[in-house]
Amino acid sequence: MNIEILGKSFPMSMGMDAIKEITDALGCSLEQIGDTISAAAMEDKFVMYARMAEAMMKSARRKKKLECKMFGEECPDEIIPSAEEILSCYFLPENEKLISAVLETMKESQEGTVEIKESEGKNGESHASK
Repeated sequence: MNIEILGKSFPMSMGMDAIKEITDALGCSLEQIGDTISAAAMEDKFVMYARMAEAMMKSARRKKKLECKMFGEECPDEIIPSAEEILSCYFLPENEKLISAVLETMKESQEGTVEIKESEGKNGESHASK
């Protein structure tokens, strides 16, 4: 999932590093994030979502830098906006964009995909049939 800030799109990822940063910032466990946000005052919710977005953007950036390093590719440096900077870019009527980008990223992280490659040789023959 990407988030748009001042017309620029930033990838977000809910890696384990983002989870740790988010739970530390919110002072709760992963299982408690929803309750923690629900119990907060409206203005505090915006701060929480901005912190989550920052952590997710930093996670995606770290992953991209590692991929570049592993494959010997050039990886241009990119500025990641801080939570405070994110908050300055969204007005009250636009807060849904911030919240939905964070929630969609969380949802995507829970939908794992598994790539299955067919092995060469006999397929579909079990040992029981012999």
